[in-house]
Amino acid sequence: MLLYPKKVCRFLGISKRLLRKAVPTPDLIMFSDTGAEKPITYDHICKAEKLAGKAAIPFLRVRHAKISLPDWLERNGNLPLMPGAKHVCSLKFKGQIMAKN
Repeated sequence: MLLYPKKVCRFLGISKRLLRKAVPTPDLIMFSDTGAEKPITYDHICKAEKLAGKAAIPFLRVRHAKISLPDWLERNGNLPLMPGAKHVCSLKFKGQIMAKN
């Protein structure tokens, strides 16, 4: 997926073969959208999606089918992750959604 492998190899001082072995091309790139990302995150995702297209790697955007993270938090009276919590938001709006796809 690296678009500039020669530059990366030169910078790292390794061969293209070693680079491809260390950083294999992914089969798929997936982004789980919570509906609460910062605008810069969406900008980066758009750029990543274009780069994936150039490299012929499928890029899949997924999200919870019924509710966004902010709406879920408000409905349940929850706050985002607090120290010592169990990452429920990450599991519900990223892990579980990605596992279904």
